[in-house]
Amino acid sequence: MILAARKASKSILRDYGEIDQLQTSKKGTESFVKKTEIKLNKILLDELVKSRPEWSILFRENNLRKGKDDIHTWIIQPLDGSKNISHGIPYFCISIAAKNEKEVIAGIIYDPLRDEMFISEKGSGSFVNDRRLRVSARKDIKNSVFSSNMRISNFISEKEAYSQLEKIKRENGAIRFLGSAVLDLAYVAAGRLDGLWHNYLDFSQVAAGSLIISEAGGMVDIKEKGPKESYKKDLIASNAELYTKLLSIFK
Repeated sequence: MILAARKASKSILRDYGEIDQLQTSKKGTESFVKKTEIKLNKILLDELVKSRPEWSILFRENNLRKGKDDIHTWIIQPLDGSKNISHGIPYFCISIAAKNEKEVIAGIIYDPLRDEMFISEKGSGSFVNDRRLRVSARKDIKNSVFSSNMRISNFISEKEAYSQLEKIKRENGAIRFLGSAVLDLAYVAAGRLDGLWHNYLDFSQVAAGSLIISEAGGMVDIKEKGPKESYKKDLIASNAELYTKLLSIFK
């Protein structure tokens, strides 16, 4: 996983260096970033197949490349924060997870700009560049910092989303919209964010991060939305003290 992410990151960094020059282009940067995502997908696919040729690979939108191994699956999010990168905003990442038939057993989130590799194996704790991770110790919503994507969908109305924000603000909590749900998860595990709630995420966005938070001493609640073949995830994560308070707000 680590080698695959590092190899893919070289392509991201090279393309990210060209974004500023494309900002004034009539075509914009969206198609350029889309091509970057396609390249990353191929690099990760090639490297992971080389590493474990029998394993299945799950991409975004539940697209599954079936392997001969019925137990193990790679789960990849080649670029989370594509809108950020298309505007030259330095907040995006790569995510890879490994799961067996029951649960996610390992995961990484890699921020190539800061060269931060967040990594975890089931039962072994979470680390960033060999430093142990722990979630924050804050107990009150007041003065805590949370992130959200505030995504409107068929399963959450605009009114409901704004109501969630107001409940946090009413208790003097701070809210950030950073543009990469996956990297937000890593930041909760590192104690940089005290918690988060995100709506309508792919499994590829939550697989690695939910394990990294859990192994860093945090709590994660995931609810599935939508038809079974394309389940999306609503996710709440924080330390144990704030977790119960967030659940009561978003119940």
